[in-house]
Amino acid sequence: MKSGISIFSRLFFLPLVCLLMPGFGLVAQNYSAGSAQLTFVDADRNNRSISTQVYYPADQPGNNVAVSEGSFHHIVFGHGFVMAVSAYESIATSLAEQGFIVLLPETEGGFLPSHSNFAQDLAFVAEHFLDLNEQQSSIFYEKIAGRFAMGGHSMGGGCTYLSLQYMDGTPACLFTFAAAETNPSAIDQLSNFTVPNLFFSAELDCVTPPQDHQIPMYEAQSGGSCKYLIEISGGYHCQFNDFNFNCNFGESTCSPGGGIEREEQIELTLELLVPWLRAWLEKDCISFEEFEILVDNQQGFSAEFECQISPLGEPMIEIAGDMPVCPGETLLLVAMDTQGDILWSTGESSEEIEISVPGFYSYSLSNEVCTVVSSDVEIEFQDPIIPEIIVEGSTELCPGESVILQTDHPMGTLEWSNGSMESAIQISEEGAFSYILEVNGCQFISEEVMVTLIGDPGFKVLSPAGSVLCPGDFLELVNSQGLNEVLWNTEEFESSILVSEGGPFYYEGEWLGCTFQSDTLVVSVDDPGKIDLLSSAASPLCPADSLTLTADFEGSILWSNGATGAEITVSVAGNYYFEAYTDFCVYSSDTFRLEVVAEIFPKVGIKGIPLLCNGDTLLLIAEREDAHWNTGAIDSVLWVDEPGLYFYSLVDSACVFYSDTMVVEGIEIAEIEIFSSNPQGICPGGSIVLSHSLGEAMVFWSTGDSASNIEVTSPGFYYFTAGDSICEFQSDTFEVVEIVDPLASISHEGKTELCPGEFTTLIADGIFDAILWNIGDSSASIDVDRTGIYFFEYILNGCSFSSDSLVIDKLQKPDYSVAIEGDSINCPGEHVWLIVNIEKGRVQWSNETAADSLMILETGTYSFSIELLDCLFPGDSIFIEFGQLYSGAGIIGPDTVEAGSTHFYEIEWHQGLQYEWVAEDAIVVAGQMDSSVEVFFPEEKLGSIEIGVFINDGICIDTMIGKAVLVEMPVGVNELPPEGPIWKSGPESWKAVFDDERQFSRISVFDIAGRKLNHWGKVSGTEITIPHYQLPSGLYLIVLKDSRGYIFTEKLIKP
Repeated sequence: MKSGISIFSRLFFLPLVCLLMPGFGLVAQNYSAGSAQLTFVDADRNNRSISTQVYYPADQPGNNVAVSEGSFHHIVFGHGFVMAVSAYESIATSLAEQGFIVLLPETEGGFLPSHSNFAQDLAFVAEHFLDLNEQQSSIFYEKIAGRFAMGGHSMGGGCTYLSLQYMDGTPACLFTFAAAETNPSAIDQLSNFTVPNLFFSAELDCVTPPQDHQIPMYEAQSGGSCKYLIEISGGYHCQFNDFNFNCNFGESTCSPGGGIEREEQIELTLELLVPWLRAWLEKDCISFEEFEILVDNQQGFSAEFECQISPLGEPMIEIAGDMPVCPGETLLLVAMDTQGDILWSTGESSEEIEISVPGFYSYSLSNEVCTVVSSDVEIEFQDPIIPEIIVEGSTELCPGESVILQTDHPMGTLEWSNGSMESAIQISEEGAFSYILEVNGCQFISEEVMVTLIGDPGFKVLSPAGSVLCPGDFLELVNSQGLNEVLWNTEEFESSILVSEGGPFYYEGEWLGCTFQSDTLVVSVDDPGKIDLLSSAASPLCPADSLTLTADFEGSILWSNGATGAEITVSVAGNYYFEAYTDFCVYSSDTFRLEVVAEIFPKVGIKGIPLLCNGDTLLLIAEREDAHWNTGAIDSVLWVDEPGLYFYSLVDSACVFYSDTMVVEGIEIAEIEIFSSNPQGICPGGSIVLSHSLGEAMVFWSTGDSASNIEVTSPGFYYFTAGDSICEFQSDTFEVVEIVDPLASISHEGKTELCPGEFTTLIADGIFDAILWNIGDSSASIDVDRTGIYFFEYILNGCSFSSDSLVIDKLQKPDYSVAIEGDSINCPGEHVWLIVNIEKGRVQWSNETAADSLMILETGTYSFSIELLDCLFPGDSIFIEFGQLYSGAGIIGPDTVEAGSTHFYEIEWHQGLQYEWVAEDAIVVAGQMDSSVEVFFPEEKLGSIEIGVFINDGICIDTMIGKAVLVEMPVGVNELPPEGPIWKSGPESWKAVFDDERQFSRISVFDIAGRKLNHWGKVSGTEITIPHYQLPSGLYLIVLKDSRGYIFTEKLIKP
């Protein structure tokens, strides 16, 4: 078999002599193989324990030795049906010596394995082994590279394909040895992924024939992936591993001879497997090339493959341009071979890149397997040059002058902006001058030098204050360029001059080495005309009077008080003038002095108070004798006998001034009363407030207080007086009494010591207007069920009082502890004591026993209560369990058997019991942990052989039941046992032919993995027909049991 599709181009050219030599695929051993035992726990599957054997690269062989320096990729490998992982030690140690960590989970090794569970175990170990890279306590700390592969043999191969659905990540590649179909179907699973996959099959495999297992798997995997099917010529199912009895026993019944030796098959397998793993795990191009050459050569095997891997070219770089590259320019680099994914050292992925900085550049080509990198190319850039111009002379020229410009760079060629090619030029005209310097093909532009011609600067005579001179003032004349010295026509040699008279003015000055004359400024003298200030009245003025001031001027004015009109009205003493404004000057008028007569404020005096009662008179007094009263009287005093308003006026400096006003009032007798804040009286220890009806009037209480309100704390008689020595009044007498506490109390209906769930009623006894219990209730009676002190506050006649208090207690559940003398699970005949430790109270058990302890003899739940006074408190419930003794019969099965035959034995089955069969010098084929077992008696063992079963329920039953079986020599070759059938195999069925008619109680069919199939057989006379046309090709075990108890077994092949 040699076929396939491959578009992977060769990147390296290895000598064919080396490639075709035996053992080419194996790399020299780099390490020793260390080993360790790990256990992984899957918390999501009820803390499932996954024991795993590990082989890894080490500097010396041994168990738990240190891992070699570096980090390594790991491989998870699944074992075959009922095969210990030790059967794969040769494969595992070889891979460890090549630099791989190999993990072999040991779960599902019995006769009834769960393929789904085993697949989940493989997935869990593959991903959670990575966690050990972060655990400092692990020997694999910082030793795990991160990429991993999955593989397996037989059942483990099929479970490898099932495992991918349980992973979050994806393995780098897969490989399997003689993979077997599983339940659920591995073939169906293969159609769902495209992981690189290497199938190994064996030409002489009769256990999992390639046409029924590996070829359907290969065909099921997506064609878009990389997949290889290798068939080892002369290979066997059980020679991918070290010798294993279970595997070799099953294969010995069907395999033909003439195949290769085990060592040769393992060596050939590793020769292909190692470069396959290196290619995908280490992304190594050479290894994949090596693998493909081995596949193409096909020495000792045939191959079929589909591997659509993009070919890689040989990366080379084309430099599209000249070097060195000029500053500011770029250079194009072109990838000459683009077969693969391009990645430049700059991080760009296009076929060409633009370079703007010097340095080393390369690119790589990558495909699904590996990466190749081009050689570096160095890109050089011309160093930047900044040309300068050397100036000899000034660049500011007067007419007729010139300046020399020359380059500072002796190398290269140059051209000036005026077309000259000389190194120096002489310039006499105005303009901007530069040159272009060319070095190594790169052009550099010099700075510009500006040459200017100095013209007339336009000197001007400037006067910041204008050209009009105000009388008596000076004007400052300055030069317009701010020169330090100029020559004025006044023969002054200064920057500026002061002039006090009119006339023309100009100057001469030097500008950039040349002398220029300014323009002429004519200065004139200002004439304001008449400026007079006129007043409408003479000074002084009476208070509140005013006069008008007038400005006699033709033009703008500004008064000293800020006014701007021609006239202003003034009434405040002070100096007044105005400023007159012409277009150029400001003039001040004369000053007018205004004086104002001082204002006086006469007062009305009084002898006594302005209050009249009982027809009395009052004396009002003025400040002067010429006072004019508003009553018409002129005198310094005035007698009044009725209420009213009184004032007078005085004349001073022809001005009239008025006094303040005196208000004289008369007294009227008002209604006099006393008010109390609590008319009922004073609460014990409290007070009340007495007030009067006179508002804000001054009063004098009988207590000596003069406040409007007084606080009274004791009973008695109270009054007050009001008025003064002229008018005085007294109130009636008010009596204040003390309110007495009525002494309310609490009564109760019920107990004052409560059991849980009970309550008592508290009743408020006495006379009151309102009450409030200390628990917030305002009812006359309350129900309480809690421990505490209870009382209430009540109000009577506005006073607050407190009742007596009542204590309510609630009995608490007493403290106790329960002790169990004995076990919670016991065997018949044993007893257990339940003991309640309590300081007070009495224990009452649920069976009405009253005692602190109780002896238990049978399974059940036992509870108790605690009685304290008249209260009953619930206690605990304790479950005590008693097991049972085994009472089953002995082992059922033949006592005498023939050597080389297989027989069934069974023992009575009971719920909850665990069984484990053992056989001395015989082999347990199936059912080792069940109540029935299939035992094979080897031909070389004759005489009495012991078989037995250990029975255990984890509690009381732990016994072993044995049976002696006599093994005899089989009947001669030409002589069939009298009850044995003759087997015939047809294209659609098997037939068993007996020498007599009989009834059968059991017809069973098992596959090579030990699974019982849903199958049937038809009994007709002396023949039994078992159809097999729906079964896949392979080895099957047929078991027949007749009505007399004889069991017949036979291993048959479905072609």
